Amino acid sequence: MISRVGGTIICALLLITITYYVIRFVKRFVFYLRLPGPPYNWLLRHEVDLTAGDLSEIRDFKRKYNEKYPQICRYFLGPFVFLSISDPETIKYFLGQKPPKPSIYRLMLDRWIGDGLLSSNGRKWQRNRKLLTPAFHYSILSSFLPVYCKATHVMLDLWEELSVNGGEIVVQEFAQYLTLDILMQCIGSLETNCQVKRETIPYVNDVNMLTHISLLRFLHNLYKIDLYFYLTPTGRLYKQASKRSRAFTRNLIAEHVDKLSSNGSSNKQEVDFINILLTTRDQNGNRLTDQEICDEIDTFVFEGHDTTATALTWILCYLTLYPEHQETCRNEIMNYFNEHDLELQDLPKLEFLTMFIKETMRLQSPVYSVIREVDTPVSLGGYLVPRGSLVEIAILTLHTNKNVWPDPCKFDPMRFSKENINKVSPYNYIPFSAGERNCIGQVFAMNELRVVCSLILKKYRLEFQEPFLESELTYERDILNKLKTPLKLRLLPIKENN
Repeated sequence: MISRVGGTIICALLLITITYYVIRFVKRFVFYLRLPGPPYNWLLRHEVDLTAGDLSEIRDFKRKYNEKYPQICRYFLGPFVFLSISDPETIKYFLGQKPPKPSIYRLMLDRWIGDGLLSSNGRKWQRNRKLLTPAFHYSILSSFLPVYCKATHVMLDLWEELSVNGGEIVVQEFAQYLTLDILMQCIGSLETNCQVKRETIPYVNDVNMLTHISLLRFLHNLYKIDLYFYLTPTGRLYKQASKRSRAFTRNLIAEHVDKLSSNGSSNKQEVDFINILLTTRDQNGNRLTDQEICDEIDTFVFEGHDTTATALTWILCYLTLYPEHQETCRNEIMNYFNEHDLELQDLPKLEFLTMFIKETMRLQSPVYSVIREVDTPVSLGGYLVPRGSLVEIAILTLHTNKNVWPDPCKFDPMRFSKENINKVSPYNYIPFSAGERNCIGQVFAMNELRVVCSLILKKYRLEFQEPFLESELTYERDILNKLKTPLKLRLLPIKENN
């Protein structure tokens, strides 16, 4: 009798729970149906519009409806509903609510980057952000300038050798290894020589594989399900590479700990991110644990090298598309650095180059959108959006919004001149996101891009091997806004053209 009653109670509770979630799901789905957005197919929803066809068509599709409904635009993609916003004031208001990163970030990236700044939330994120901030102080960033220069000269030597021997220079390939080389030296004073050895270095292979597969998981709905993903060959590769990569990072941290212990003073140590994180303390006198440092280092690698490589590729592409701007940048560089080496305090003098980089990143922001999760109901576009909703901040659509930018598709670096920069709201231009969760490494990245471009333009005039128009550019199907068209350059030494 007791077991029968107990079974009845359990069944009743189970039925009540299922009913509750079904009712909540139906209410939420009905709410989403009421929101403005493009027409959809009941079976495929927006799967075809957002995943099939050329990526430029997908971008045009999203731009069309985001411009029509900038305060809130609803998209169905697989089991997910994304509420996209591209109005500056709406973005400012929403980010002011301090929405967290979606839990899906942590679920999909946990094996590789753990619970670093990208995926953590709440008090842990706030504490770790404060502890990481000293690593990006001006005095620290100045010590990285020789690293930028050294790594760029390695790439230029490889370019020169290829150019002399008639080889092809495809920028995407070199940019990826250049930025990884720089990052590994700045993170752990690690000389990988990855620009020369490339695929022969196991850790470099693992990083490239993990980056590629992580992006695939964001693009394919079934890969978002752990149970399915780790049964696939791709999932098993990801699991193995994550294990090797984490072991590599932990060993690197352990080596730094041993050196600190043996020397007894951080002043004798090389300046790199690991040493800084090992010696920085919070208000209670505690540092990040070795596991937390491991999470943050792997997060730096994931976020830092591919995005910067993508930005560099676009910048070199636009420098080649607009030779008159390339010449202006070069003249500016020669005026300041023809007789002496680059120094960090001199980089702000490169005003036009900085304007050029910013305009490139307006039109071709490497990160074309960021996702936040609503943790408390919030009003967007006149609708009370429920907790748990996913909100997309559509960066590329914002950057080409005709209500924000006059003649938005025209490439014009003067938008960021001293005379015009005050007209640009902080929420009109957000290639590094905005609000308290903006990119902590944005100054590091901008310095790197200015140094690399300066050294390239100082040595070479850039031309396409096969001329093409801006309208002919094609895009990779990727979570980052990548150029698919192979960027093949012809290098004309400056000394032969002056």
